[in-house]
Amino acid sequence: MMMKRLLIMILILSSTNSFSFSQEFEFKNVKDKTQKVNLKLMAGRICHNLSNNKFTMYSYFGGNRNRAFYNSCAIVEYELTCLGKIENTEMVYGKKFCIKPIKFKARQVQLLHKTFTDKYACKKIFDNIVQEKKSSVFKCSFDRGSERIDEIVDFENDK
Repeated sequence: MMMKRLLIMILILSSTNSFSFSQEFEFKNVKDKTQKVNLKLMAGRICHNLSNNKFTMYSYFGGNRNRAFYNSCAIVEYELTCLGKIENTEMVYGKKFCIKPIKFKARQVQLLHKTFTDKYACKKIFDNIVQEKKSSVFKCSFDRGSERIDEIVDFENDK
């Protein structure tokens, strides 16, 4: 029964829709005027540092359909606190993960990158960060997801 629930959770989180969470970012345009842009969370990767049981989420924001901000994007690092128990889940996650329930509290740690003009370069930077983390002490389990991510991650607004 537990395995069935975990497989269902993986299927839910493997969708390619954007998350319902969005965040406001400030960009300077070519005339050096600061503008606020609302971007949606498009991709996220939850990584677990196995040596100290810390969770981090690397997030790619974009998806603004306004023509002026279409190429805007940002990469944000969040520190996650497991609100459940960290237990062995060998068959699905390899070692340990936050379960019973799978629930996290997210706090923004830092803005890693933002651009007003090149969302493709931003996505490449995001992919490189994730690849770098995967080859270190981190075990990265959850990848892109759907609006269901809001069921397992609560975002804090203040830093």
